[in-house]
Amino acid sequence: MKTKQYLQKHPDAHTVYLGWKISNGEIVVDEFGKPVKALVFAVEKKKPLSKLDNPIPKKYGALPTDVVEKPKMLATPPMPKKNPNDLQQRIRPVTGGISIGHVDISAGTLGCIVKTREVFENPPGTIGWWQSFLNWIKRIFGIGSTGVYSLGVRDVPLIMSNNHVLANENRAKIGDPIIQPGDYDDGRNPTDIVGYLDSFTPITFKQSNFVDVAFATIAEGVEWLPGVEDIPVINDVVRDARLGDLVQKTGRTTGYTVGKVVGTDATSYVGYDYGDAYFEDQIIIQDLTGHFSDGGDSGSLILDMDGHPIGLLFAGGGDVTLANKMSRIVEEYGIEF
Repeated sequence: MKTKQYLQKHPDAHTVYLGWKISNGEIVVDEFGKPVKALVFAVEKKKPLSKLDNPIPKKYGALPTDVVEKPKMLATPPMPKKNPNDLQQRIRPVTGGISIGHVDISAGTLGCIVKTREVFENPPGTIGWWQSFLNWIKRIFGIGSTGVYSLGVRDVPLIMSNNHVLANENRAKIGDPIIQPGDYDDGRNPTDIVGYLDSFTPITFKQSNFVDVAFATIAEGVEWLPGVEDIPVINDVVRDARLGDLVQKTGRTTGYTVGKVVGTDATSYVGYDYGDAYFEDQIIIQDLTGHFSDGGDSGSLILDMDGHPIGLLFAGGGDVTLANKMSRIVEEYGIEF
């Protein structure tokens, strides 16, 4: 379901998503005891109908609506007061869930180490006799290039986090150093360099965004481990979140936490240093006990309770967290877990 059209109709809302109808703090159920789905509009403060230019109707088609008060979503909220924990220290081997950042930002979270495929050329002396014979035949008949002997494919590990963590909201250059821990956690350049910016999806402030993601190569000599701190299993099969799913993450600030998916297909205005960016097709996660996330947790990998990656944490407001769909990131970059 595309929720963009509904947000554009109602400028008082900053986020709209497919969720549940809530009454007196409880999920409304139908005559069969099933939760009633609703088109949910999040506003910073509810207003009397008389002061609204375009009041939200009680229904859009057969779908009920609901209005909830939530702070505006922020990708770069103020960092909470320093409360150092193990995840904010210098950690080797590097792995998911720990402090990291571009040298010019405060700190975010390393989501996890992912793999991508790289095609490379085998130099002379590393190919089999049959390939050497084939190259000899090609040279005799002048077929093809004699400089390329054979091609191979290898896995390349990459650090995954947000654009605003590794690429400083589009301001970074490819090859810029990435440090662990982040600057806010006393990481220093060049002592704590663990990688170099490899690629990122630019954040646009004029059109729709779908992901806030960036990748870094791992510096030579830096040891790394797959997985995420405090989460024993990562399944290599990516899933899309469903309403009611319990999900987990480990982040630099709040550590290991569990939340509940209360919104899918979300469209939201998200605050960045440069202004508001418009995001579509996002996931909304509700706090359960304590905060699911806070400033500095950006970049955390979000998984369901079976360890399937479902999202990448990048923003939040009040008691909810906003995440990109991991299936979109996998489709765009061809990464594997």
